[in-house]
Amino acid sequence: MKKKFFSNLVLVLLLNVVIKPLYILGIDAEILRITEINDPGSYGTYFSLLSLSFIFNIILDLGINNFNTRNIAQNNQLIKKHFSRIFTLKLILSLLYILILIFAGFVFDFSLKEIKWLVIIGFNQVLVGIILYLRSNLSALLLFKRDGLLSVIDRLILILFCGYFIW
Repeated sequence: MKKKFFSNLVLVLLLNVVIKPLYILGIDAEILRITEINDPGSYGTYFSLLSLSFIFNIILDLGINNFNTRNIAQNNQLIKKHFSRIFTLKLILSLLYILILIFAGFVFDFSLKEIKWLVIIGFNQVLVGIILYLRSNLSALLLFKRDGLLSVIDRLILILFCGYFIW
């Protein structure tokens, strides 16, 4: 058990050391440069909207992932019973989260363009929340290698997709 955990930990660390710097230095920095050339100040607006979306991010989870990991780790057979119910709850919370973001956009008197950005950013946060929920199930089942791959696959897809358009 310890050997399996340690080898999977090394794999996750290696994947993160390779993929995440490529994303930060190759993609994120290039997108920042391109957006600031084309529309000065737009990256600052994006960052402000992203920060606002993080404030309400607690609505997406409410401790569900921790509960799920602990519960499934103690009783593996419960995954069939809980997976669809918790996933449905996560979808309902996701809808509530998007609605709260839209409401906050109106309260802060954002422009229509900024509210559209906020919805897109919120949708991305929902996708990240779903990935984290899937990862909580994999961790609970001690499938650390798959969890490690899933932890970097979103960045890898982003690198490939954005890299295609940037270069």
